[in-house]
Amino acid sequence: MYSAEQPDLRNRTPRALDVALRVGIPFLVSVACGWVAIRLMGQARFALVPMAIAMLLTALLSPAVSWMRRRLHVPAYLAGALALVGTMGVLIAVIGHAGSALLADGGSITAMTQDVLHSTAAWLRDGPLHVQDGQLTQAVDKAQAWLATNSSNIASTVMTFGGSLSELSAMALLGLVSAFFFLGDGKRIWRSLLWLVPPRSRNQQFEASRRSWHALELYARTAVVVAVIDAVCIGLGALLLDVPFPVPLAMLVFVSAFIPFVGAIASGAVAVVLALFTGGLTTALLMAVVVLAVQQLEGNVLQPLLMGRAVSLHPYAVIVGVSLSGYLFGLVGALLAVPAMAGVMAWLRYLNDTDPFPQLEAEPDPAEGAGSGAHPAHP
Repeated sequence: MYSAEQPDLRNRTPRALDVALRVGIPFLVSVACGWVAIRLMGQARFALVPMAIAMLLTALLSPAVSWMRRRLHVPAYLAGALALVGTMGVLIAVIGHAGSALLADGGSITAMTQDVLHSTAAWLRDGPLHVQDGQLTQAVDKAQAWLATNSSNIASTVMTFGGSLSELSAMALLGLVSAFFFLGDGKRIWRSLLWLVPPRSRNQQFEASRRSWHALELYARTAVVVAVIDAVCIGLGALLLDVPFPVPLAMLVFVSAFIPFVGAIASGAVAVVLALFTGGLTTALLMAVVVLAVQQLEGNVLQPLLMGRAVSLHPYAVIVGVSLSGYLFGLVGALLAVPAMAGVMAWLRYLNDTDPFPQLEAEPDPAEGAGSGAHPAHP
């Protein structure tokens, strides 16, 4: 009925079309899956962002919890609660001190603002632009008219900001609750999730997740150390140069240090501008020298020695990851980009037979310890 030799239709397909189909279809499927995942994460950011921050907080505080359990025989959940309360107490004390410093110098802030406005007006009038007083008055009148016209829009923006504050408060509460449970029983939570993985690959995925978590722990600890060193150095420089508000400035440097590249530039620019407005050009130049020296110390000494062990990522990959995450998820995405990339890379390297942390000893199969919470703070 049929010939013994049927023609192979694949031989009739042009090679270019065959290659395009083999490469293009998986690429399009990957792009579609990535787009769907990004949309889902955007819709679920109210839950995902607090959980991600809780994981970073857990990675940072897990050594303290383990020490309290091992040396002081404190129960797991009590140790986690003590670690969280202590951390929150330190943060509240520092923020309160910075706020009291700003309130105490409220008069100087007003005077400094007036001096800046007067000096700016004088420069516009007597500088190369030669702006007339009438033009300045007209510009001020236009600004006042714009404020009067758009007062309703400004009020709605304030209301939106108030709603955002309530949302942020709820997310912060969810993050603290998540961190409490992660610190108290994180390993059992993770092992229970591994039951979704097929039994044949469950142990391999468990060991890969341990490497990923170890990379996250190293990143959290070293990032805090680097941020503290940056904040202390720039804060001391501002104090020695008599730049106002050294403590709030140090806090700004500490927070911005967690955003690679962009954070250091932004906080350094704020310090230099503040020094320029309050101390003049010489003080601003000296402050710029301090900022550049700290950035060189971070980039050439602290980052290679401390962060290199945790984040084996090319600087260009970090820039792209931070930019893309910041564009998709805002400031929180920029903050979480590097630790997420570090954890994923450690996971993938282990699955590709390249153990990033061979010093970690293998643990029993997760199925054997699914009901045990012997190690609370990490998977």
